[in-house]
Amino acid sequence: EKIPYLLGISPFGLSMCKEFVVIQSYKWSKVVQVVYKGKKFIVKVRGDWATDSNINSLHFDVDSSKTCKDLYNTFVEHINFYISSKRSLVFGKPESNVFS
Repeated sequence: EKIPYLLGISPFGLSMCKEFVVIQSYKWSKVVQVVYKGKKFIVKVRGDWATDSNINSLHFDVDSSKTCKDLYNTFVEHINFYISSKRSLVFGKPESNVFS
């Protein structure tokens, strides 16, 4: 049976909502893969006890292929921002400092 969910994308990760109540959330560090094919949007995430064998797939049916593509692009932008901000913390200062 298909159950309607809302997906929330934030700087912290992905949230799944049912009837406007967050029922599950995943940090960006838990996201392994994101795929879209037509109207299907798939996110693969690691569980709390992260091992390579403990990867779950979340499948979502989206209203249109354009909406699915837009969701995918937004998702990828957030993941790339997460990765780039993580690298700047590991490798030193960010590339530009607004306050100096």
